Formats: sequence, C-alpha cells, structure tokens
Amino acid sequence: MLTLALSASTQRGPAFDELAHLTAGVTYVEYGDFRFHPENGLLPQALAGLPLAMDDTITPPPSEGPVWDRSDVWTAGRRFLFGQQAPWSALLLRGRLMILGLAVILALVIWRLSRRLWGVAGGLFSLALFALSPEVLAHGAMVTSDLCAALFFLLATVSLWELLGQVDVKRVTAAGGTLAGLALSKASAVLVGPIGVLLLGVRFATRSAAPSRRLALGVLGAGFIAWAGVWAGYGFRASTFAGDSPVAYNKPLEPMLERAGALEGPIRWALDVDLLPEAWLYGFTFVLAHSDARPAFLRGDHRDEGWWWFFPYTFLVKTPLTLLALLFVGLVLSLRGGRASLVRLTPFLVLFLVYWGFSVTSHLNIGMRHLLPTLPPLVVLAGAGGRALTSGGPVRLALVGVLAALFIEVGAAWPRYLAFMNPLGGG
Repeated sequence: MLTLALSASTQRGPAFDELAHLTAGVTYVEYGDFRFHPENGLLPQALAGLPLAMDDTITPPPSEGPVWDRSDVWTAGRRFLFGQQAPWSALLLRGRLMILGLAVILALVIWRLSRRLWGVAGGLFSLALFALSPEVLAHGAMVTSDLCAALFFLLATVSLWELLGQVDVKRVTAAGGTLAGLALSKASAVLVGPIGVLLLGVRFATRSAAPSRRLALGVLGAGFIAWAGVWAGYGFRASTFAGDSPVAYNKPLEPMLERAGALEGPIRWALDVDLLPEAWLYGFTFVLAHSDARPAFLRGDHRDEGWWWFFPYTFLVKTPLTLLALLFVGLVLSLRGGRASLVRLTPFLVLFLVYWGFSVTSHLNIGMRHLLPTLPPLVVLAGAGGRALTSGGPVRLALVGVLAALFIEVGAAWPRYLAFMNPLGGG
C-alpha cells in the first residue's frame, strides 16, 4: 500500500483542494492563526503543513497585506506552492507523506481490530482489502482531511463502545482523546452523536452497559477530555485570528449562520459564550450552510441538490469488481454468527450504517472520498472471509484466485487511482 500510493502520488499534480489544505496547515503552525480553510479540519492540515513550516528554506505565506486580511487561501496558496525556490512537487510530496503516515496507522488499526475478531487470517484478509482499495491508494497520499477522519471515526467509535461497557481511566482517556482527534479532523464529527446513542442503546438492550453511575461519570469525563482537546488544538484561544490587524473571513459568517436552519440559535449561543473556538464553530457553520445545495455532476447531469443514489452508484463503479466480491463474501460470513457474535460487531455495524445513512441523504455529492470513513468498518467486518483461507479445498482456492486478481487489477491501474473505474463504469 505504501509503495503503490507513494509512487502513484509522484505521478500526479496537485488536486484542487490540496493547495488550500497545505497552505492553511503551514499558517496554523507558523502563525497560530486559523483564518485559512477552517472548514476542513485543523489536525490533518496542520500535520501536512508541519514539515514545511519547520523548514527555514521555505517561505511561509505573508502574514500581512490584502490577501491575508481577507483570508484568501486560494490566492495565498497559489503564491506559496508555486513561488518557492524548491519545486512545488517536493513541497506537496512532504505534505502527502504526513497523510500517508496516517494511512499506515489506519491499516495497522484495522489489522489489530480484525485479528481480535477473526484471528490472524482474518486480520490479514482485512488488511489486504484495505490496502488494495483504489480510494485508499488515491486519498491515502493526498493532502485532504478524509483519511484522517476515517482513522478517528473508527478509533472513536470503538473507544466509545468499550467505554460504555466498562468504565476505567484508560477507557475514559482513550474515548476522550479519539473524540478530540475526530472533532479536529472534520465537521462530520458531529455524527458521533447518533453513533453514540445507538451504541448505548445496544449496551442497554444486551444488558452489557457499565453501572449507571460509573457510566455517567465516564461519559462526562470523556466529553470533558474531548472538549479540552479541541481547545488545546486551537491554542486555548477563542478568536480565529492572531494579532490585531484588520481581518475578515473569506466568506462572511453572518450569511452562513442565517442558512444554518434550526441550529442557527445554538451556534450563535455557542459563539457568544465561547463554548468552542470560533474557528471550529465557523467551520461547522460553513459545512452546514453548504450542505443543502452544492453544485454536483453525475453521468452527464448537473444539480445543486444532488442525488440520493450518488454514493451507492459511485461505490459500485469505483470499487474493483474483485474487491466488491470479497467484501460481499466476508460481510455475509460475518453476519452468520449468533446473537453474541453480532453484539461484538456492533461498533462496526453502527458506524457503517449511520455514516451511509447520512451520506445517501446528503446533498453534498462531490466525491466518493466522503465515503472513506465507511471503508474501515466494512473491511473489518469482511475479515470473516479470512477464516475460509484456512479451511482448504475449493473455497480457499477461489478466494486466493480472487485476491490475486484484485492485486493484478489494482497494479494495472497504477498510477491512476484517483480516476479509477471498474468495467461497470467504463473501465
């Protein structure tokens, strides 16, 4: 995965969003100012910008002038990326390497979780399915926030599930820390709310929840750690802007608040009392305001409201047919166990179903990358197919053959993983 993703990345120019993510990350680290691109997650952008901000030979974007004052990340980004003595490709590669590091961590987390459920063969099976996904090979080496969000959605969901079953310092800290990481990764972190409610419902329904008093204290403790973690990410400063220079958001906050619907009042209150850093609340409001209507394209058609079948269709045509077959077989095998077995799978099923439910009702239809958080729980569930590899006979032979075909198909697609289509989508 590391080799395929990195080598493919060197053959690809900058994607549209990468310029903004990388530039914003450099200014976060260099100036402690969060005016650039606050709607796309502090953590992944700061990580990508860190190696450039620490390099004295790289000139950061100027922290003064009209471009800075109006928070124009796109103009600042073009000047920053293409105005250095070092080639733009070298700058971009260093940012992509940071995201690729997160992809490797996510792969190891998937291996560990799947191995716990299905044994060594299951862990290797899940790892292979994840590592040979064109979406992972494309976005795992790209300066965006999707891979980071996928990592922390998985970690936060599993940590919450464990905390709801047994409360101790280790589990409270893990849940709080991963929730903070998720909140700092992407605005879609708010989906952890319905995920947590469903996890709690299953714990109560199966009588596996921790004692009520300890449970309440544990959840409050994890929430406090997450809240403090978000504030720490922004340097415990409420204001988005550092310094006293005349500044403005690139897109004014007030019109977006008016498009926030039922959440307008709570967001205004949160801003008034400094419940969370202003930059985080601005980013959440930005995503909320643009979620009802966003220009999108699918199969020759343009719409502002999107299509309910956008994500099912893109998943069907942008996933290798061999990978689809292996995922299907593994998923069916994982659901064949009894009630106790299904309870063990709860965090993965809940994360997968809630995120997919949100996706098909969303009007933000601008790329399959927004489905990345659903892939880790899916491949962990599909790890059940790894057991068949140890059984011998024709089933094992068939699975090995399909896995080999997947490797050949993905290898043949190099380096065009971002544009990958299977034969259903035209190849």
